[in-house]
Amino acid sequence: MKRNILVYPSLLLLVITVSIIIISCGGSTQQPTSVELLGSIENAFVSVAKRSIPAIVSVRNERWVEGKYSRQEGSGFIFTKDGYILTNEHVIRGAATIKVRLLDKSVLESELVGSDPNTDIAVLKIDAPEELPVLPLANSETVQVGQFAIAIGNPFQLNHTVTIGTVSGKGRSLLPDRGIVRYQDFIQTDAWINVGNSGGPLLNIHGEVIGINSLIRRQDNTPATSAVRAGAGFAISSNLVEKIGTQLIANGRIIRGYLGIGMEEVPQGIRILRVLRNMPAHLSGLQRGDIITGYNGKKVADSAEFKMWIADSQVGKESKITVLRNGHERMFNVTITQVATCKSMGYPL
Repeated sequence: MKRNILVYPSLLLLVITVSIIIISCGGSTQQPTSVELLGSIENAFVSVAKRSIPAIVSVRNERWVEGKYSRQEGSGFIFTKDGYILTNEHVIRGAATIKVRLLDKSVLESELVGSDPNTDIAVLKIDAPEELPVLPLANSETVQVGQFAIAIGNPFQLNHTVTIGTVSGKGRSLLPDRGIVRYQDFIQTDAWINVGNSGGPLLNIHGEVIGINSLIRRQDNTPATSAVRAGAGFAISSNLVEKIGTQLIANGRIIRGYLGIGMEEVPQGIRILRVLRNMPAHLSGLQRGDIITGYNGKKVADSAEFKMWIADSQVGKESKITVLRNGHERMFNVTITQVATCKSMGYPL
């Protein structure tokens, strides 16, 4: 009996050992080689480029400057089958005529539907005899730092240049207010972009637009205008692009909410530095020194985010602002007005 008792565990151990060897050997033969892995990655990039390029256009800004003909070129992409195109506002700024060149090299006159210098977004419209290829917009909230980023555009008139990198950062805010509100939500990338890429798409590995390439920045913050590698590239997030683009198509302009305060971030929230007379903040009873801690039930901590909330608020609708005043919490009902109906006078919100 003792012998039998000892044999069964030995047999069991042998069976387990042989099974592990078989599984290991079988698994190793199924592992792709390094070249195969690289080939799969390469094929993914090639596939994105092939699918995306037909929807990417060259945008030509033609105008007269001091009696001389001037032409500036940038990029853009088609985002509706009936011919609406997204690009940067600075690409078409001051244009007398705007022309769009498609992949088949045909050049079409385009109509400026609307533009927004505060976000650097513009919408163009072209008439085409048939449905056009489009690029879908991704949800930029789901974009993660470290994921692949693919930029396609026309740097230095080198049409449909494809460069690859990663998402280097999110939620960047780079430009000063300078007397007007700037609504910023930049995705930073190390994918190579340069002059002429402006207005072109920054894509994810699925061929979805995560942002519009908008600006580049050198180490010394000087304008990157010569044919050299810039330090970092920045793309306007696709969620902001979709929000602004949809409004421009619907209204031809952007309708933004306005509060009428100057402010600064503090550990508790946002402190009011100035209150513009007869504007919503003043009319609701908000005062200099109040610390805003809540807006419509949401915690207030970031000034850039708070600006976006105010801008997106429905004009004429009452909003609830929670503040700390002399150490006590108070709530105010504020009716947001339209920013276009008032002079900002340097007040940033």
